[in-house]
Amino acid sequence: MKNRELLQEIDITLDQLIKNAAALTEISSDPLYETEVQALNKTQGSLLAHLLHLDQHLKERQKDSASTSIHQKLTIFSELSSNLAKSIQESYAKPSVKQRKKCAKTSNS
Repeated sequence: MKNRELLQEIDITLDQLIKNAAALTEISSDPLYETEVQALNKTQGSLLAHLLHLDQHLKERQKDSASTSIHQKLTIFSELSSNLAKSIQESYAKPSVKQRKKCAKTSNS
């Protein structure tokens, strides 16, 4: 199930919870509806359990996508840092043997 589908299912479940809660508010004080109140309360419990399951599933998916994104960014950063280090190292390359001899001669003079 995709994130969008999960969010739609959560939205539908919340709508049903709200609808049932409104109905419970209207009929809970009337003893004639005792059976219906019990059924709605049981349904509310099931819907709430379903909502919590969907929420947990969504959190796991978001965590996975977030960690993937973080891993990708760390990989890019690592590559850029490595390239920067190589570039710095090349710009401060050791002098060649000829350059070292010239430096030695001029400092001896």
